Amino acid sequence: MIGKPSVRPREQPSLYVELLKLSAFVGAVAAAAVYFEVGKAPVIAFLMFTLLLLAYNVVQFLVALVFGVRATEFGLYVGFPVARFQVGPTTVRLNWIPLGSYVGFNPAPPLPGASSDQLYRAGRPTTGFTQLHPARRALIAVSGPVLMAVVALVLLSPDGIAGFVRDVVAEIAARAKSQPGPMPFRSFLSQFAHPLGIARGTGQVAALLAMVNLLPVPATSGGFAAGELLSWVRRGRSVPVTGDRA
Repeated sequence: MIGKPSVRPREQPSLYVELLKLSAFVGAVAAAAVYFEVGKAPVIAFLMFTLLLLAYNVVQFLVALVFGVRATEFGLYVGFPVARFQVGPTTVRLNWIPLGSYVGFNPAPPLPGASSDQLYRAGRPTTGFTQLHPARRALIAVSGPVLMAVVALVLLSPDGIAGFVRDVVAEIAARAKSQPGPMPFRSFLSQFAHPLGIARGTGQVAALLAMVNLLPVPATSGGFAAGELLSWVRRGRSVPVTGDRA
């Protein structure tokens, strides 16, 4: 999930105010869960999904760091920000719609003659994202879904993933015919009420994140990587990042 590059300087958020906003958001979500009697299983499923989103983007953040690119923005969820925190040159955002996450990189080149420490303190990357070879940009993009695939393999095994994929396809086909499928959403959530079910359900969510984001279609990490590699093969040069988000 590669986010839109950020090139404009940001105001330093007030830690006290942002903590109050974060506390209010968490409290509101918890109150809503209690009021609507959501139950333990959906809450655990939501927490596991959030942890997977974090892991997805942390690995992209780290792979980019290995290539000398520092993230300017790290967003959990999407939409308008609930709270923002400044960690070095990176703005960490908690957004209010839990449908994804992203990492944004500054495409600008480093300042001439500046050391890595000076660049870090100034909030500038040691290397601009657009300066990377297209294959490296593609590798950063697919590192997230590859990690999800590894998590799915560890928690489910290849046979478990194959069975889950069959159930998903059968469920979609059945829903298209207005018939009940083999994997209703309520049953999927209910498995998170048990320890073994938590591991199985987490592996299934990881498998789904891997499959969707490895597809070479727009608005996915796979689509971003495919675009980078195709532009490299066809034109023999890198193409500036347009800020597609997966």
